[in-house]
Amino acid sequence: MAKESKPINIPSLGEVLEKLRLSFVCGLGIIVVFSLQFLNTSLSKFISIVGVGFLIAVAVYFIGILIGFIFGIPRILSQESRPLAVNTTNDMTIQEESSQCNLYQENSNLDHISDWLTKILVGIGLIQLIQVPAALQQYSEFIKPALGDLSSSGIFGIAILIFFSVNGFLTGYLWTRRSAAVEFGKGMYALHNITNKLENVQNKLYEMDEQTCNDSEAFKLVRSVLHPVSSSPPINQEELREKIKKASHNTIAQIFYYAVDVRERNWRDQKNKYIIERTIPIFRALIANDTENKYYDNHGQLGFALVDKQQPDWAEAYNEFTRAIEIRGPWKPENGVLGLQYEFNRAICRIHLDEGFNNDKPAIPAIRELILKDISSADNDPYLSNFMMLAEETPISKWMSLNNLNINDYVHLR
Repeated sequence: MAKESKPINIPSLGEVLEKLRLSFVCGLGIIVVFSLQFLNTSLSKFISIVGVGFLIAVAVYFIGILIGFIFGIPRILSQESRPLAVNTTNDMTIQEESSQCNLYQENSNLDHISDWLTKILVGIGLIQLIQVPAALQQYSEFIKPALGDLSSSGIFGIAILIFFSVNGFLTGYLWTRRSAAVEFGKGMYALHNITNKLENVQNKLYEMDEQTCNDSEAFKLVRSVLHPVSSSPPINQEELREKIKKASHNTIAQIFYYAVDVRERNWRDQKNKYIIERTIPIFRALIANDTENKYYDNHGQLGFALVDKQQPDWAEAYNEFTRAIEIRGPWKPENGVLGLQYEFNRAICRIHLDEGFNNDKPAIPAIRELILKDISSADNDPYLSNFMMLAEETPISKWMSLNNLNINDYVHLR
């Protein structure tokens, strides 16, 4: 039977870095051991050699770390060379960048500097390679007196140089590949998050600016409809509807109350009836954009405008009051008395649409019951009760008389 192969235990970068740190400490210990031979001669000389050896070791160690850091800096992919994620939608292939940074891009200056310095160091090293033995010889002669001036001092100085520079290079390179890449990645991730947030803020500001323009255009068009000048073009109902559709909820509410104010300020004056007619396309546009039928007051206000214009449109007004009541639902005391205006005005519309009333004859029973129901509902409003009781020339008084009804049975003075 074939022997099972044993798994190869490959040390992690963390373990290698730990061993490099241990070897650095051992190297410093070797310097101390080398200096012990001078302890019997002079304590000051022992301390001097240990100090010089440590300084050389630490200096070349950090030089090695710096070079290792330069060689180990992770390369940042450019926007053009990043991998693309492929999504398939509706049988169409769409390529998208896996990570996008629309406002900012990573600063790769350090990456470029590392690349340049690496090439320069390698190039100089290769060119000066034949001069290395002579340079080491000069270095050993230079450092020899500081390390005790023994025959082995120069060689020991070269060993310190090579050992600690290589140790530092490997430490700097491996640490950069292991930790710096992670930290750079976190930094880029944080930068992307900030960039995305800034982009979202920019989009929100753009949407707010666009919405402000839409609100301004809608209100400007409504104002030109309600207060036209001689050179104003004819009202385009579809354009008015589209402008109001793009407006914000608050602006639509302002448009509604603006049109209501114009109607209420002019409905009593016979000379200003034409002004009321200008509000009709506004209310129609509001109704057209209320696709969910949430706002019954739009229909009610349109009904008022149709009743109060120069030539009242009783049939359409009746339909609008009916629609307002249907959306609102049956009247309840908690709804307030304002909504009872719809029942009152619908009764007026029904009276004007009653063929019997127009021919000075009684209404048929079905019509009479519907009108009396609305009148009874309107009686819940004290103002309407008093108005119906005291105004003798209203259509209701005449209709009651034609139908041989006593108004006191349905309306009460408050």
